[in-house]
This record gives sequence, structure tokens and C-alpha cells, in this order.
Amino acid sequence: LKGTIQTITIKRDTLNRLWICFSVKEMMEVPKEASTGQIGGFDFGLKTCLTDEQGRAYDSPQFLRRELRTLRKLNKALSRKREGSHNRERARRALARAHIRIADKREDHHFQLANDLCDAYQAVIFEGLSLAGMKALWGRKVSDLGFAQFMQILEWITFKRGKKLIQIERFERTTGKCSACGHCQK
Repeated sequence: LKGTIQTITIKRDTLNRLWICFSVKEMMEVPKEASTGQIGGFDFGLKTCLTDEQGRAYDSPQFLRRELRTLRKLNKALSRKREGSHNRERARRALARAHIRIADKREDHHFQLANDLCDAYQAVIFEGLSLAGMKALWGRKVSDLGFAQFMQILEWITFKRGKKLIQIERFERTTGKCSACGHCQK
């Protein structure tokens, strides 16, 4: 490990695996890449995960929706087992393993998408969203897309590569506003 260790945390996940998490403070140099000069504005949606200003769509595989049948089967198998038995523990571990696999696939997809966006654009612009309100309206699909996790990953990757991530406030008026002087018109 480079730098000075601030904290060490030992965590146990649902499969009883142990993870040692280090919090390290180190000096990191942000690279000065050649600017592509491209600025990309993106909109989060339900039909397509991201849509850029030119109309290109970036779809999400929706990993949870693909594995719902398997999860239902594993949940049903778990509920049929007797409490405290070894078979119930085995079924619980199988269900936890399936959930972890889905989460890992989603995270890998988010890293790949964030790296692709950073390769193509010098600055990426997103609008702030009320994810809690969207979950109340559209439910599981919003959670399956994992937009909050994607934004955290994108923030880290843009910082690491010396790119810019700009988030527009949720209530900022963007339609009918002059980009040069800021005058609002109908």
C-alpha cells in the first residue's frame, strides 16, 4: 500500500466472507490528458439508461430483471426449508450468492460505461435527480439501473483521469434559457 493507512475495517458479507478494507491517504497526481474538446450532456431514462445530446442511447442490461426467475426459485427453495437446518443455510447461501453475482455484474457494467464516457468526452454533464421519487413512481426498474452507484463510479473515474463531471441542479431551468447570457424566454 502506498501512503499512510488511516483506518482498517473488517467486514463480513452475507456469504460469511471476510473483507479487509483499508482507508489510505496518499498523494495522487491527476494526469493532464490531451483534451478531446468534446462535452457530452446526458439524460437518465427508463427506456434507455442514458441518452446523449445527439440522441445516441446507452442501454443497461437490467441484470436484476434477467435473473428474477432464478431469484424466485431460490427464495421459494429457502422458504421451504426448516428453520435452523443445514439445508436452509445452504439455500440461504445460494440466494445470497445470486444477489452478489447480480450486484457484481451491474458494477462491472457501470465501470465499463464510465470508462467509455471518459474516453469520448472531456466533460460530462448530468442533471440532478430525485431517485427516491423515481423509485416511488417506477419501482424496481429504477433500482435495477443503479443510477446513484453509476454517478459515484463516474465521479471517481473522471477525477482519476483529469476530466470534468458537471451536475446541473434538479430545479435549474435548462429549456428556453440562453446558454450565453442566461436570459429565460418562453
